[in-house]
Amino acid sequence: MKNITLLIVLVITLSCGAQNPVIPLSDYQSDLIDNCYHKDIDNDLDPYVGTWVFQNSYSSFTITFQKIVKYFNGEYYEDMLVGEYKYVSGGVELVNTLTNTPSDLFYHNISATRLLYRGQKPSCSSCSLGERRFTMAFDDPNPSLKFLTSTIVVRYINDGAGIESMEVKLYKEGPIVMPVGAPTEPTVPYGDYLMIKQ
Repeated sequence: MKNITLLIVLVITLSCGAQNPVIPLSDYQSDLIDNCYHKDIDNDLDPYVGTWVFQNSYSSFTITFQKIVKYFNGEYYEDMLVGEYKYVSGGVELVNTLTNTPSDLFYHNISATRLLYRGQKPSCSSCSLGERRFTMAFDDPNPSLKFLTSTIVVRYINDGAGIESMEVKLYKEGPIVMPVGAPTEPTVPYGDYLMIKQ
């Protein structure tokens, strides 16, 4: 009986020591080894969860984000934001993926969260030194736009009076060979958007 108890204690001790290493989401310099957990320890992603709207006299742009916890991407586990969006211009709905519910959570039209600091591109002169922004892939569901590689950078702002806003920069990522006559911008125009949390 003592041997069985000793064996159980030994197995539990060894399995506890074999846990996957946890690397904070804010630690972008560490190598992400297989089966590690890139975790949002500081809850930096939480303020982004929800629905955000940009609106002017001609167009509106809506983004919804949800936080995915401990998603296994095939190499390691990670916490990340995924999102969908809608864009209306001149009263015409040009794109709406808000009801998109892919079976694999990674295949959202906005995904793959990566942390950015002030000095990282694209620059943010109004960001404080330690302020964290996030960059994500931005996909357009229009098949004729599959050649575009677009990225959004999001920055959360709380004015302290209860109004939460998010600065969004949508831009073309890197050089890419485009087919002759293919569109050069996604359905949502490249640019900066100030969105208000709903």
